[in-house]
Amino acid sequence: MCAHDTATVRDRLATVSARTGLSPAELGVARLYPDPAPPTVTDSGTAPLAGVPVLVKDLNLVAGEVTTYGSAAHAVHATADDAAVRALRATGAVLVGASSAAEFGATAYTEPVGTPWPVNPLGAGYMPGAQR
Repeated sequence: MCAHDTATVRDRLATVSARTGLSPAELGVARLYPDPAPPTVTDSGTAPLAGVPVLVKDLNLVAGEVTTYGSAAHAVHATADDAAVRALRATGAVLVGASSAAEFGATAYTEPVGTPWPVNPLGAGYMPGAQR
């Protein structure tokens, strides 16, 4: 199985969920794509992120995938990649899903509308991805 195979990523996420007792949403994963978005790089041997599975923020547009901008009420089906996604794919990254985001990315903390907020597995006194 490839490191970027969706089943492998799902298995890794399930392992982390089991170890921490947190759901994928509480770990900051908004969704995993059914089929990873492949890289666009032509020479994967020299690409800095060749084959590396990457979650993009749920603010980025990935062709063929849903982006919610942090709220299901704003969900759109992307028809093309945005500039950041094109750059990631050009470096060999394999886009496997989206990570949680605040609505429109408007705040420094992640509190998506209508879904569980991510928590820091180290403790409730810490912000996810940062510290107090």
